[in-house]
Amino acid sequence: MKKQIAIILALSIAIALVGCTKTPANNPEPTETIVPTQTTTATKPTAPTGPAETMIAVDVGVTTQDTTAEDGTVLFQRTNQKMYLILNNAEVADKITKDFLNRLDIDQDAATVESAAKSAYTGNKNWTPYFYGFTYNPQRIDQKILSFYGDKVKFTGAAHPERSRKGVSYDLATGDVLTLASIMTTEATTEDFCKLVLDALAERAEGDFLREGYAEDVKRRFNTDASQDENWYFTTAGLCFYFDPYEIAPYASGVITAEIPYAKLGGLLQPDYLPAVRAAATGKVTISAFTSDLAENFTHTAELVMDPEGKMYLVHTEGVVQDIRITFTDGDERYTVFAANSLSDGESIMVQVKEDAAKNLELSYSSNGKIAKTQIAK
Repeated sequence: MKKQIAIILALSIAIALVGCTKTPANNPEPTETIVPTQTTTATKPTAPTGPAETMIAVDVGVTTQDTTAEDGTVLFQRTNQKMYLILNNAEVADKITKDFLNRLDIDQDAATVESAAKSAYTGNKNWTPYFYGFTYNPQRIDQKILSFYGDKVKFTGAAHPERSRKGVSYDLATGDVLTLASIMTTEATTEDFCKLVLDALAERAEGDFLREGYAEDVKRRFNTDASQDENWYFTTAGLCFYFDPYEIAPYASGVITAEIPYAKLGGLLQPDYLPAVRAAATGKVTISAFTSDLAENFTHTAELVMDPEGKMYLVHTEGVVQDIRITFTDGDERYTVFAANSLSDGESIMVQVKEDAAKNLELSYSSNGKIAKTQIAK
């Protein structure tokens, strides 16, 4: 296989997360609550003339590791998440990888929960495994921005898991972590963003149980130091602010998000962080069994290795497709394990996974203005 583009920097961090089926009975998991936003979008040219894109990709595959008692009972579970960043700037890639490593360094926290599980287990046949996890999902990835949100989940036998969210966004030109202050124009204020968030929250459907006086809590959030504020992340559609369970609503409401469309951010967001006009994407993806002869046709190959002993598949295209996502379903949980901004002729993605797990991998991409979905193995 010819060399992969630029550099692939790898890190493997052990973290823990289990699906909703592993929470105690009679305590349903909160679902993420998305604030309705207006459908106004920025004007798009009828014939996009943006430049061709270089593939930028991240592999954030996940596997679960169990700690068992002598009788075989699973006491504790954690999810190992790796990250491979494919970028054509080695210095920037190294800077981002080191920062991401620090954010995922939860070994001590996980060990504390594991120890608590070992101490609490007394042979109860109805034991529910303790778990701890911090899993990041890529949201926006393009020539300018790499943005994630991470969900932290901790369960130590209480009525329900503890949950919180963290956002992190990187400038791909410099590798710098972005804060609200660093993406604002000089004319913008935090109050401008606060008003947009409050407007979005006010539009939400009745029955979402926002706490009385929540507006004051939102205002206090925006009164903090904007140069330290990372309580947001970019999506393909806009700038998303979030509030953890209990912050402005009860636990059952889950994470509350308020997504502000890019069309509303003119004059507030620095132009460099607005999405660029993109060339048309009209291609169609093909998934083939991997062979050396086929792989030789591609100059750049990204990899998603779910299992190093698994079957190998090659994802390729005629023409261009955009916003590639590969998701993995594990019980009631779904993880984004791979994301790329585009895939063109001469580029490919090698996926290695056991055949029985391949049916749980779904590929989606954008082409001709629509989202297409297919299984890695049918």
